[in-house]
Amino acid sequence: MLFTDGQDSSSITDPEALFDVAKRTTSTVDIVLASAVAGRSASPFARSPGRPPITIGRMYDQLARETGGMVVTTTPGENLASTFRRTLADFRSSYVLYFTPQGVERTGSHTIDVRVKQDATEVRARREPE
Repeated sequence: MLFTDGQDSSSITDPEALFDVAKRTTSTVDIVLASAVAGRSASPFARSPGRPPITIGRMYDQLARETGGMVVTTTPGENLASTFRRTLADFRSSYVLYFTPQGVERTGSHTIDVRVKQDATEVRARREPE
């Protein structure tokens, strides 16, 4: 779980490197974003030539999507303790599914379709490698 106000004060790398590491790990990142301005530039390192700077909102949305996590945005005055309890309860009620592919090459990535019968159930997954 990552708790941040979204203000970059000490990065030593750019967001693209962060996304690359996220793609190659198995961690799920849930983000509690407190009082950030989603449209503000995420990092002084987020400026690629010829591309607009990545925003705070887009950076954390992409990090959560890459890892199968989620972003919880708080508002000023909101009770952070209850936000963390809710996010932790969501994590504790989640499942990790593993599968062994059959009838296909074992290496590489494979697309699977997960369906649930219970209403109001959300399926989140790591993003497919590009």
